[in-house]
Amino acid sequence: MRKLNNLKTLDNSQRVFINKLLIILIISTIPFSPFLISFFEICFFLFWIFDKNIISKIKKIETGAVIFTIIFIIHLFGLIHTSDFEYALNDIKIKLPLLIIPIILSTSNKLNLKELKIIFIFLTLSVLVKIIISSYVFAQSDYIKINEAINFSGRISHIRFALLVNISFFVCLYFFIKNKKNKLEKITLLVVFVIQLLFLYVLQSLTGLVIFVILSYFSLFYFLKNYKYLKIILASASLIFPLLVLLYLINIYTTEFNHKMPNTSKLPKYTAKKNLYIHDTTKLIIENKKYIGLYLCEKELKYEWNLVSKNKKYNEVKYTLIRYLTSKSYKKDAQGVRKLNKKDIINIENGLANHIFEKKYSLYSYIYKILWEFDIYIKLYNPSGHSKTQRLEFLKIGFSIIKENFLFGVGTGDVQKEYNIKYSKNKSIINDKWRLRTHNQYITFIITFGIIGFLIIIFAYIYPIIIRTNRDTYFTIIVLIILSFSMLTEDTIETQSGATIFSIFYSLIMFTFKKGLRPI
Repeated sequence: MRKLNNLKTLDNSQRVFINKLLIILIISTIPFSPFLISFFEICFFLFWIFDKNIISKIKKIETGAVIFTIIFIIHLFGLIHTSDFEYALNDIKIKLPLLIIPIILSTSNKLNLKELKIIFIFLTLSVLVKIIISSYVFAQSDYIKINEAINFSGRISHIRFALLVNISFFVCLYFFIKNKKNKLEKITLLVVFVIQLLFLYVLQSLTGLVIFVILSYFSLFYFLKNYKYLKIILASASLIFPLLVLLYLINIYTTEFNHKMPNTSKLPKYTAKKNLYIHDTTKLIIENKKYIGLYLCEKELKYEWNLVSKNKKYNEVKYTLIRYLTSKSYKKDAQGVRKLNKKDIINIENGLANHIFEKKYSLYSYIYKILWEFDIYIKLYNPSGHSKTQRLEFLKIGFSIIKENFLFGVGTGDVQKEYNIKYSKNKSIINDKWRLRTHNQYITFIITFGIIGFLIIIFAYIYPIIIRTNRDTYFTIIVLIILSFSMLTEDTIETQSGATIFSIFYSLIMFTFKKGLRPI
């Protein structure tokens, strides 16, 4: 306590420096450590509360910051009708940045453009370090997934990390364009751009990529606003580009998955070893234009696989093996297994169900996986384990919960509990392992607090934007697009890293700019 009281002896310049340092430390640790995030947020709060001028600071709290904290406060009201207090209290703890950070930043010294630049430099350095570590881990193994490589160096989801990469990229873009003289800085930023772009490509986060495309269009419009004809061209391209993407996806789907089942009466009935083939026409799954249910002799498949594989028995890899052989246009018999080389066998043992997936940097294989998921969903209606299509089931369950709790929701701690009840009641085909909640923050708000609570939260989110005098700055729009869009595809603030990203970047753009600061 004596050390905390000693904080009151610091002069104003020392306090301003420490305050900025703590902001930098919080932002820099987001990609790496929930523990460090918590530690520096606690330090941030203690440093604020033990300020000798705390009373005058409290009187300076901005109206917008107070309104924004309603997002946190409504979580407290949600405790009134929750039945899972343990989960609810943990949820409250996760959401504390939504209360602490906007209040502290709104009462702190306002930052100029140079000071904001320093903060974003440290964000970029942190992102780059994370990219280097994750890329090294990813490159060392042919079978570790990029999201696993990201988690290896700190518990943050690849989607939330993609948000940080986008924030860093487009803030750097501003300083790159604004910089007229410093060539070394321009070259450095160009290198940073290349690294971040390559990583976004390798990361293959659909949310991150879509946000990047949206922000790219916005940035082009923003920086070329004085070039009328270029803006017309860009506007036309913004209409044509999505159409081209759609046509490209339709072409891939038609080429890969839209094939008629061959006439099984004309297919051979026996293998080269005179064992009976099974031609199962009920298995409509396709791998690389071939139906997996055809040319199957499980007796030969099992025997041959157990001869060639030292690490995985047939029963452990059965479905993967069948899919992989189909993708190579091999029959699922002894001859098919013998055609596999050492690389193929290792791929199967490591869970690769299609030989094109070994191309870990291929955009085509990523698109193929997504279209394959939707093909399975259309034909079998079981999206279990498929990250994109099972979200549709999460939404269906979510809407059914909303229907029964429309006005006031289910309470702060009961979202997952209600989901579990609905999964059981509806006899959902989703496997128990994948019975998750909706990946949409807006829907989560409605489920938790009802339509009334949801509208209050939206008001708390929008009101500071409305009253802000310099709300049309480049930074403001960039951050708001990232945060708002991310909540469509992710429960953005349901984790500590997500709540911190949401609160600190929102607060920086809303409550720390000096009055009249308007970049560009």
